[in-house]
Amino acid sequence: MPGRWVRLGAGRNVVSRSLEMNFCAERPQETMTMKPIRVLIADDNKVLRTFFREYLERQEGFELVGEACDGVEVVRLTQACGPDVVVMDISMPHKDGLAATADLAREFPQVRVIVMSSHDDAACVQEAIGAGAVGYLVKAGSVRLEVAITAVANGQTYFDPIISRHVPDHARKQRSTVPFPTRQNPESDVR
Repeated sequence: MPGRWVRLGAGRNVVSRSLEMNFCAERPQETMTMKPIRVLIADDNKVLRTFFREYLERQEGFELVGEACDGVEVVRLTQACGPDVVVMDISMPHKDGLAATADLAREFPQVRVIVMSSHDDAACVQEAIGAGAVGYLVKAGSVRLEVAITAVANGQTYFDPIISRHVPDHARKQRSTVPFPTRQNPESDVR
């Protein structure tokens, strides 16, 4: 059976069934557009919110849909903006990040929450996980925000290596029932 022509670009054609299968399996379809990960940032520190906004705007594949300065606002904006991932500070006025995380887990179970805090003690980490967080980053650590967001959007968990000793095994293995199709696989430090 003769092979089929495979267009490789720049006018080059190749006749090979095996090359066609391998080439097509590895090459993303040009007509397919990757859905950006919709992110909401919640932190009472305006300077940090601005930093994270500007950082995410420079990254491909993310869409910042809102910024909240307290726990009450993050719940309201989650309903209004429909983020895929919320990056949540713990210490915020009116309603802290742990209470807001619990509200989001109950009211919007498809939304994935990453707690980002200066607290790196076991009690805070375990409370965040208990409230429904699927990721935890320490602000003073080596923040890999885009990797963490991509991991949790893909249904995985992500815990900063600084606090990983505080994470129970069952939380590391937790998976989402609502996978999110993203543009890339997260890096190897995903738990």
